[in-house]
Amino acid sequence: MSFLEHQGKKQFITRLRKLFNVNNIRLNELLEITQYTIIYGLVAFFCGTYVNKFFPKFDKTKPTWQILLEILGETVILSICIFYIRKLVKIIPFIHLPGKSRYIPYMSAEFEGEIALSVIFVSLQINLLEKIRELSKRIVGEY
Repeated sequence: MSFLEHQGKKQFITRLRKLFNVNNIRLNELLEITQYTIIYGLVAFFCGTYVNKFFPKFDKTKPTWQILLEILGETVILSICIFYIRKLVKIIPFIHLPGKSRYIPYMSAEFEGEIALSVIFVSLQINLLEKIRELSKRIVGEY
């Protein structure tokens, strides 16, 4: 076994151990991810439901340019809503495990929960998704 193969194997084993390492830092990371995913999910659900009702219903008889303008307008409003949802959720403090830890809250990108926010919030925009689908059919053709 060459030196490079030995180092590669050693590095693999070290990283594998770190992957399954469960300590105070890892538990706090997982707790933070869970907490903010739940909060983002709940806020996204209620805001997304309300925002969908706020916009005009999909009307297939509207001209293409009008559907495009509605899509652009709704997208801008949704972006502003997401901006403020993120600010609102970040006000809530992280509930961490007690004890000595080198873990620094709010440092992991995962705590932001944007996956939950994106999936739930956008999925609830039924009118917008129908408009996008129709615009795509008109411009690109049937898919």
